Amino acid sequence: MSENNNYPEFEIEGVKFPKLIMGTSPFMGADQFGSRAESYKSRFFDNPDSIAELLAYFVDKGCKGVHVCLMETIVRGVIKSYKLLGYRYPVLATIMPGEILEQFIWMHEMETKVAFLHAMLSDMISKKLFLEFIDKSRKAGYIPGISTHTTGITIPIIDRSGLDIQAYLAPINRTGKHVHPNLRAATEALRRTKKVTLAMKTLAAGELRPDTAFPFVWPLVNGVVVGLTEKEEIDHAYRVMEKIENAQKISQP
Repeated sequence: MSENNNYPEFEIEGVKFPKLIMGTSPFMGADQFGSRAESYKSRFFDNPDSIAELLAYFVDKGCKGVHVCLMETIVRGVIKSYKLLGYRYPVLATIMPGEILEQFIWMHEMETKVAFLHAMLSDMISKKLFLEFIDKSRKAGYIPGISTHTTGITIPIIDRSGLDIQAYLAPINRTGKHVHPNLRAATEALRRTKKVTLAMKTLAAGELRPDTAFPFVWPLVNGVVVGLTEKEEIDHAYRVMEKIENAQKISQP
């Protein structure tokens, strides 16, 4: 098995994660993937074995971290990937709208370290909801974070609130697709915040390849979450990451 520990990392409250993190949104067959959504859904939605194989392949290459959308098939895929690998890697999980108690049980079955509140809930900007989420997350042993669909609006509001939110999972990509209210405001919010930031929708729902997407987001955020559905795509993402990191080392005085 790969034991490459030279890839870039970041920390949230002392817990280490790789800068490149495998995403799982394609496994849901989300509408954002357009014409590919149905094929993703038929291939992965009821097939945790296929999910497990891809997750294990990604993690075994050296970046031991996965962002999990909390749906049963994906959770089962993570657990199966643990068995394939012979060890448990850390998970960042997004709590979806719906049955919260069941999702906390699923998080307990994985090596969950960070819990994000889904953007559909976070972007309501309900202080009561945030406080309940933070309390439940801390009591369960998870670091609280939020996901947002409105990067340039929600992040500044939470920053000013003083709430115990330690990380943001937010859309950002060079095209501005799914980035709200606009690319400029989102970029400024990510640059200004002192919280840990993770980029999602970095490939603009499949419109970009890592070699064009990563150079833009890499310096903006602490972590990059990217949903990949083929081993060749995973290999390509690793090559791009290595190229960026090597270029940075060369440029350092």
